[in-house]
Amino acid sequence: MGIKRLEELADVTTYPEELKETLNIQEKRHPANVDYYRFFYQLNKHLKLKLCVELGTNLGVTAACLALGNPEGRVVSLDVVNKIKLKGCIQPNIEYLVQDSLAPIPKGIKDIDLLFIDTSSKGTQNKKEYDHWLPSIRKGGLVFIDDIFIAKDINGKITTDFMAEFWRIFKPKGFKFELPLHGINGFGGVILNG
Repeated sequence: MGIKRLEELADVTTYPEELKETLNIQEKRHPANVDYYRFFYQLNKHLKLKLCVELGTNLGVTAACLALGNPEGRVVSLDVVNKIKLKGCIQPNIEYLVQDSLAPIPKGIKDIDLLFIDTSSKGTQNKKEYDHWLPSIRKGGLVFIDDIFIAKDINGKITTDFMAEFWRIFKPKGFKFELPLHGINGFGGVILNG
């Protein structure tokens, strides 16, 4: 899949009917997030990925969109806490694991088609996660990273450990790109070398 096709999928505005109520609530609370929920649903609907891994489950909406996009695929979502409470976020093809993203990778997770990193706004954490999970991602696999333009902490202090600096100097093993998703926070990706 090329960048042009990814950009086209980023423009699609449909999402799974099963999550309509949940996404309507999310759109009122965090309108920028809904764009990437739709994107992940469309991406997996078109590519039929076998294994998607999400680091940073939060409420489980992204995992649910991936799962509903391809009910035959497997979605594994990790977080340090379990906050899954929203309607539609429990699907038969999702495994929610409560564990740190840098803990040993669970057995049976290999040849990942898509890795979504959404745990922290700290660039050092995201780099560690990328390096930790990279050997388990198949050649030609996709990596997406959220919040790539965040450069300030909650007090407005600019810091070099935040995502903007990480993304600027990040040299992945593949083609790095940005998609017009998630508003001013930014959304980046990598197509790994095949």
